[in-house]
Amino acid sequence: MFIADHNFDTEEKILQALFINKPLLRTEIEKVIPTYNNDKEVLDYLKEFSKSAHS
Repeated sequence: MFIADHNFDTEEKILQALFINKPLLRTEIEKVIPTYNNDKEVLDYLKEFSKSAHS
């Protein structure tokens, strides 16, 4: 599985902090993820999301 093999480090920590501090945001993201076709698309989405959230 592509996502399981990826090393998230900073992006993962940013997303974890957001999900803990903003549970409604997590709920919204959980609704979006199933609309993607594969793990790479999900990973790209999460990376872009973490960049925009961190800015």
